[in-house]
Amino acid sequence: MTYTENGGQVDVGSCVSTFSRDGKFVLNKNGTNFDGTWNEVKNENLHTFKLNVLSSDTSLLKTNGIWQVVIATSTHIDITDPDEGKRRTVHFNR
Repeated sequence: MTYTENGGQVDVGSCVSTFSRDGKFVLNKNGTNFDGTWNEVKNENLHTFKLNVLSSDTSLLKTNGIWQVVIATSTHIDITDPDEGKRRTVHFNR
């Protein structure tokens, strides 16, 4: 996982994410698992992805919220903050 804010990459450690079809995911950061939930909504105007990581780790909490989907494939997800003023993106790779 890569997280950027205002054009600069934020160190979130070594993170690997596993998404399941039932709306749950596990984010493994440096060998520690953090559970979370996700929800995807598609309509004619907007494709959004809501993330909620259950963690007290402030770098992981930055990923919580509603994101606009840029790319979503079986191996890659790129999401961006719909508030253009925040300039935040998250990239997940398998």
